[in-house]
Amino acid sequence: MSNPLKTRLALRSAVIILSLLVILGVLIVAASVLFLTWMETRDQQRQLEGLMSTVENTAQVAAFLEDEQLANEIVVGLMANRTVLGVAITSGEHVIAVNGPNLAGLSASALAQQYPDTLNSRLL
Repeated sequence: MSNPLKTRLALRSAVIILSLLVILGVLIVAASVLFLTWMETRDQQRQLEGLMSTVENTAQVAAFLEDEQLANEIVVGLMANRTVLGVAITSGEHVIAVNGPNLAGLSASALAQQYPDTLNSRLL
């Protein structure tokens, strides 16, 4: 018996068209996922920058005065936001307040070295 894909033009054309549509669909889904990931990352970055600008002056005062109570209030407030994974406020080599996974117990220089490109680096 012969292969119907070789002998029937309509069936062969349908298989080719469906294959192309599946490939095109996969490419569109992949592009959409990448675009949505980029958009969400950009939105979260803007949200974090807004949070930073809101608390930056107060955090600088807390760091200058080495006021642990004020620094802890800032950290607790920032950690209440789901986007924030960790916060560290330092003054020189002294860590005033810290909260987040893998942050506890690190020195100020270790925090700055481990997280050099984060928004928090402006306060470290």
